[in-house]
Amino acid sequence: MSGKEQDQQAAAAPNLPGSGASAGTSIDGRRRAYFSAPLVIVLVLLGGGALVQGPLERWLEVVAHKEAVPLRAALGSLDREALGPYRFVRAEFLTPEYVEALGTDQYLIWTLEDTREAPDSSRRQVHLFVTYYTGGPELVVHRPDECFRASGYTLTEFRRDERLRIDSLGGGGGEIPFRIVTFRKTGLFQQAELSVAYTLYCNGRFTVSPTEVRMWTTSPATRSAYFSKVEVCFLPSPGESGPGQPATADETLQGTGELMRYVLPLLMNDIWPSVAAPGALSSR
Repeated sequence: MSGKEQDQQAAAAPNLPGSGASAGTSIDGRRRAYFSAPLVIVLVLLGGGALVQGPLERWLEVVAHKEAVPLRAALGSLDREALGPYRFVRAEFLTPEYVEALGTDQYLIWTLEDTREAPDSSRRQVHLFVTYYTGGPELVVHRPDECFRASGYTLTEFRRDERLRIDSLGGGGGEIPFRIVTFRKTGLFQQAELSVAYTLYCNGRFTVSPTEVRMWTTSPATRSAYFSKVEVCFLPSPGESGPGQPATADETLQGTGELMRYVLPLLMNDIWPSVAAPGALSSR
């Protein structure tokens, strides 16, 4: 075989493992493939993740499980003598089963009478319901929109959000959001409607949005969380021929604004925690 033919045969021969310079070139290529930039990035991320996993899990646990913020005084200690024209009639207490369903044992259920109203007025008898929740991994927002339906009421299409100006609050007063909803209950011989107004006080801020409550109470920026619901409705006054007409939505809203002139300052100054979010409304 001539030298030229040998050169052509060598050029056509495959590069087999261990065959001199060609083998070295192949191994170097595979090494570069094994340690390519994407692979290095993945290894760095996995190693970094392993290093921060423990601290991150501990931080997330702290964030998810908020510290409890106790009330400064029990809701039931609300000053009955400071309610102006509203006379205390009675307090109601829930059974253990209802307390478990409510999700808190910190509540106030009072019946009041507005002494300025006539005995048969639809705004004479006031039902005030206040609850307080704090601590735990998640605070469930119990609202009349859902709770009344569990009691046999049907939620009508009427729902309105308003802002009530409460001049008795500190700092020149404030506009507090209230949501008013109307329910209907059908009996054997009659159909009754009931309007309910409520607001939520969460980490020093008022809202009517359960989404905002969840956002504020689960924020990583806060180590503690609480919220309180204030609910008002007017009960039909008893008459000689049976219960009178219930308050309309507008009457309920107006009456709620009157009652909150006395109730909200007491709650904010004497009952609710002084812990508040930056920029939150406060009368202290």
